[in-house]
Formats: sequence, C-alpha cells, structure tokens
Amino acid sequence: MRRGIEQRGPYRVVDRTTLHDRFNMALIHDKAENGDGNIHDYFWIDFEKDGVLVFALCENGDIVMINEFSYAINKTELGVPGGSVETGQTVIESGFMEAFEEAGLQLDPESVVYLGGVTSISNRINHTNHLLLTRVIGNGEQHLDGKFENISLMRLPFDEALEKAINGKITSASVGLGLCRIQYFFNALEGFFSAQVSLVQKLK
Repeated sequence: MRRGIEQRGPYRVVDRTTLHDRFNMALIHDKAENGDGNIHDYFWIDFEKDGVLVFALCENGDIVMINEFSYAINKTELGVPGGSVETGQTVIESGFMEAFEEAGLQLDPESVVYLGGVTSISNRINHTNHLLLTRVIGNGEQHLDGKFENISLMRLPFDEALEKAINGKITSASVGLGLCRIQYFFNALEGFFSAQVSLVQKLK
C-alpha cells in the first residue's frame, strides 16, 4: 500500500492503495478530499507507458492495416501497427520498432508527421496513444520473435480505410480519429498549395 498526499486538480489525495499492478497497468484506489471537505473513493487505471500507433502510407496511397484478435473485447479488430512507448525510446523509435515487428515495415524517418495524442475513451483510465503518420520505404517479414500475436496484414486505399472508420467498421477510437486527422491534414495541405498557386497566378 502506498500512502501519501497528492493534489490532483481540486482533489487532495489522502490515501492511495494499488489493488493490482501488472503488465504496466495499475488499478488504483484513492481516498480523496474534494472542495466541500468530504472524502470520497475513486478507482482508476494508470498505464505506466504511453502507446503509439503508426499510420504507414505506401507509395500508391494505400495504408497498412492489421487484423488482430483482441482478447479483452473478444473479437478481431481492424487497426494499425502499434504498441507501448518503451523506456529509453522516443515515440518515433518505439513506433518504428512496432511497425517493423508487427508488419515488417521499413519507414521513412524524414516523413513523420505527429498527429497528436489521444486519451482513453474512459475518464477512469490514464493512458495516451500517440499517432504517427509516415511513409513506407520497404517491406519485409513480420518479426514477432515467438510472441503469440494473432495478427494478419492488409493494405487498403486510404479513402476505403477512412470510410470504414466513418461507418463504424473500424471501432478503435484512436485508429478512427487518426484516420480523420490524416484526412484533415491532407485537406490542409491541398488548401495551402491551392492558395500558393493562386498567389503565383496573380503575381504573373
């Protein structure tokens, strides 16, 4: 049991118990005093490590996707390569490593666009997924190193993947939001270059 006082926004933690701590995930029970002076129980999950998801685009515009069985939700889910940000590594280093292991991808470090972070869909979970957009420069075999991960690879045209996110066939909130952010990024680039072309024409 860990005891101590911590200030979390308007709440003053007066007692903390870790009920479970394994696989970089801790279930925590806090007793915290709120603004009215009353003490309440709060249960939340704390992930020691952030996550990273890699949206890898091929030269023809396809995006590399994975089909992976998720034990927790008891179904196969369409997503993208990703995993934990390992201690001592940057978000990009861990993302590239996961993409290499899960999909055999070699990625261009010069093309990386950071799409921001996504917090968990539940406010009882402290976890952030970092989203990376990058370009595929080489393909190879998966390198799962004996780990049992039920993963199969597929490549989809980006527009088709985005449509799956919009119509609910991609159910991961982080993956769906990442695809929407990529579309927004593409639209912003298109608008920027259109404005530049218009300016050049006016100056002629």
